[in-house]
Amino acid sequence: MYLIFYNLGQFVGYLFILIVMGIHYARDGNESIVDAFKNVGNVMKLCQLFQVLEIMHPLFGYTKNNVFSPLLQVGTKHDIKWG
Repeated sequence: MYLIFYNLGQFVGYLFILIVMGIHYARDGNESIVDAFKNVGNVMKLCQLFQVLEIMHPLFGYTKNNVFSPLLQVGTKHDIKWG
């Protein structure tokens, strides 16, 4: 049940970002790019923060993956987005 809610939460978060950015782009065109992070930045940070849990899922036995793969994927995303 936990993984279903985790994935659903990630889906809803990123869907929210997509919809908000799409509405702003449809309304303002290329001018919306300037304020994109201001409009969805906090939700993007929250979704990225929760992705750290993907590193923990193999440790707790929720997935049959090794820890190294999500560590590289999530770590690289965090380096790019937070750095």
